[in-house]
Amino acid sequence: MGTGQFKTALVYALLFGGLTATGAAAIQDSPATQPARGVVRPYNLLDDLSAEQTEQLRTIRGDYLAKMAEIREEERERSMAVLTPEQRERLEVIDAERRAEAAKRRAERREAEDDDEESGD
Repeated sequence: MGTGQFKTALVYALLFGGLTATGAAAIQDSPATQPARGVVRPYNLLDDLSAEQTEQLRTIRGDYLAKMAEIREEERERSMAVLTPEQRERLEVIDAERRAEAAKRRAERREAEDDDEESGD
């Protein structure tokens, strides 16, 4: 298994391994009038999906997302092959900075949400 395939499998397992087990329990416990969890629009708006239909829709979505992850990884590998070693290094630095900035924004958002909960908003 190549690095790209491993990453794809890992993402798929993390996203959908837990989602299927926990999502199925959540669906069974939720009232029929609530949108189906783990199912994308417009299908989640149907309030009469059976558990089997919900699971099938989740599987279809999971398959689609896995294929998209593979396509993104292939695009990245091919694009990186075009770049010089120096450009690849610079891009890695840019990506790291971007990820750090995104993590900082997420932390700030969580902190703001915690503050809102503490103040009763």
